[in-house]
Amino acid sequence: MNPTDLQSVLSAVLREQEQRFVQLLDALRVGHSTSAAVAPPTQRNSPLPQLSDIESFVVDVVNPTHFDDWLRRFKVPLLCAAPNISEKEKTMVLANKLSTDAFAEFRKCCLPKDVTDYSYEEAVARLRPLFSKQRSVFADRYDCMRLTRDEGEEFMHVVNRCKAALKMFKFEELTKEQFDALILLSALKSPADEPLRARILQKLNQDGDRVRFDDIITDCVDFLTTKADCRVFANENFRLNAVQKLPQKRRQRRKHPPFEKHQPSKPTAQKDSTSPCFRCGDLHWCKDCPHLKHQCNECKRTGHLERQCDHIHNHRSNLKHSKVGFTQIGTVRQSPKSNGLVKMEIGVNGVQVQF
Repeated sequence: MNPTDLQSVLSAVLREQEQRFVQLLDALRVGHSTSAAVAPPTQRNSPLPQLSDIESFVVDVVNPTHFDDWLRRFKVPLLCAAPNISEKEKTMVLANKLSTDAFAEFRKCCLPKDVTDYSYEEAVARLRPLFSKQRSVFADRYDCMRLTRDEGEEFMHVVNRCKAALKMFKFEELTKEQFDALILLSALKSPADEPLRARILQKLNQDGDRVRFDDIITDCVDFLTTKADCRVFANENFRLNAVQKLPQKRRQRRKHPPFEKHQPSKPTAQKDSTSPCFRCGDLHWCKDCPHLKHQCNECKRTGHLERQCDHIHNHRSNLKHSKVGFTQIGTVRQSPKSNGLVKMEIGVNGVQVQF
């Protein structure tokens, strides 16, 4: 065989093998793509972060910002431990860090849905009204104005409390009319002024930026007038009783039965008087006073010395006015032409007094 024919035969064999090799590669590619399409995707089974450094949330009734403070501490470790966590998993981690009582309240709030049906932001929006005490910005401003340093408190701790209170104060949103109302609130510190404080806070929350200080004063005056009118209708008629001294009964001497011989009692030792005699001023009993028949040169009465005359005169004048009776006072109604003033004369101990 000449070289030319051998070269042609080898070329044909190489072409045939090359075609078979290409067909084999195409078959392998088609089989691999089919198996990849049929095989299910691998699922992520990584465990949820436990966040052991964050304590479980417990409801605190005294501290109104306890939930917000705990939520700020919860966010940072969660982002560090699982930055690519889904919203549903974040809700599960949040629910897992709630105490038993807090989770029970949260589950009731989410009904008829389940806890995991809400996103993280929706879950926080439902938790905040449950465990954060709802307060108006005016109550926070009032607390900020009453801020004081406790005994033995560190200076930097006071500074930090001032910063937190000033942040909640929102001074850039405060108007002059609202500031005047806050000054009035700070002046009403008595427990009897609690209805007025509640009335002013209600007016501030209703009107907001449109509040006017004069409208608050008018509302408070109307409230006090209505309260006074309610007292008038409640006490339609009342009776004012006074204490009257009852006359003392005289002791009756014991009568001895007839046919019984009275045995004289044994004399007892008489104690000395501890108070001065009103007749002469010495320390002895009044019945034993040696000046029983003495006539006073001041009042010409018998039975006391001149130095005791003023004392006896004052004592007798007090006895004349010691009797107190009772009276009945009806309802005092306001006249439409009296400009808010009610005047009337009432007899007190025989003397006409104008009220």
